[in-house]
Amino acid sequence: MILRSSFLMSNLLGSLSTIGQAGRIFLPAADARVAMIDPRDVAACAAAVLSGQSGVGETHLITGPEAITFTQGARRLSTALGRTVEYVAVPDEAALACMLEAGLPSWLAEGVVGIFQLLREGINADTTDSVRRLTGHDPRPVADFAHDLMAPLLTR
Repeated sequence: MILRSSFLMSNLLGSLSTIGQAGRIFLPAADARVAMIDPRDVAACAAAVLSGQSGVGETHLITGPEAITFTQGARRLSTALGRTVEYVAVPDEAALACMLEAGLPSWLAEGVVGIFQLLREGINADTTDSVRRLTGHDPRPVADFAHDLMAPLLTR
């Protein structure tokens, strides 16, 4: 059994400080459409497969319910968090420079920029029904993730 997840919603937690301080998410995603998946759904799929309930011996691409841009995601975060959140597209070179300035090793900063290049090329733009087939429930939307897991961290 192989579970392949698309872009995890938990990656948005890396933007908590800029959301809290400036109401902005800064990423080099441009207009990439991404079928973000809540890690709780990945865990539920893994539990279903490991318990033998379904999907044994297969490869599953685990995705969120829809492919959205980070601009759309920011709007949904705004609603779920009760505060304005905007997405700011950052050029690759600027993102790389900021990560290096923040102390990330070059291999990691280059890897992150490379992931966003792949996202812009559509690597995580497709959706599947794997969560529903494996668990019996629909995958959670980004608004649920924001409400359940991001909002409590922003109110601290």
